[in-house]
Amino acid sequence: MTPYPGHNRFRPRPLWIAIALCLFAMGGPGCNDPNASNQDVQSFGKGYEDGKREGLDSWSDMHSGWTWLWTESDVYRQDYHRGWADGRNLRKLMDRQKTLER
Repeated sequence: MTPYPGHNRFRPRPLWIAIALCLFAMGGPGCNDPNASNQDVQSFGKGYEDGKREGLDSWSDMHSGWTWLWTESDVYRQDYHRGWADGRNLRKLMDRQKTLER
C-alpha cells in the first residue's frame, strides 16, 4: 500500500524530534571531567545557599531536587540537602511565629 500523495513516510515525527533534542541536551553535562577539582571548589557553599533559599520559598516538605540534582557534584548535593532542611525548618519557625502573633 502506498502512502497518499503529499505524505512521506520517512518524515520525522514530533516525538522523535523531542527525543533527539533531549538526548542532545543530556550529552552536554557528560563532557565535564568528574575528577576536576575546581568544580567542587566553585560549588562549595553554593549548594547550601540554593537549598536554603528554595527551602524557604517552598510550600511543602517535598522538593523536586531529584529531577536535576544528579547532574551536580556530590559536595553540591550534600550542601543542597543540608540547606534545604535548614530552610524548611526556618520557614516552619517563621510560620509558627506569625500564627502566634495573631
